Amino acid sequence: MTGASAATQTFDLIIRNGAVYDGSGGDAYASDIGVSGVRDVVVNGVAALRDGEFTGAFPGRAVYGAGKRG
Repeated sequence: MTGASAATQTFDLIIRNGAVYDGSGGDAYASDIGVSGVRDVVVNGVAALRDGEFTGAFPGRAVYGAGKRG
């Protein structure tokens, strides 16, 4: 997140350098995305979080950036 106000915000999920499609029909652009108030998460059609509670499902995989160690 960029800008002065981003430093004071808290997010449940942060995606760095994600591909953003804004619905305009144009190409994707890279951006950081912060999400708050996450209640439901569906990955590959499988609920991983429902009503704010983990379902026990692991339908996706971790995506590590260049800073991953080990």
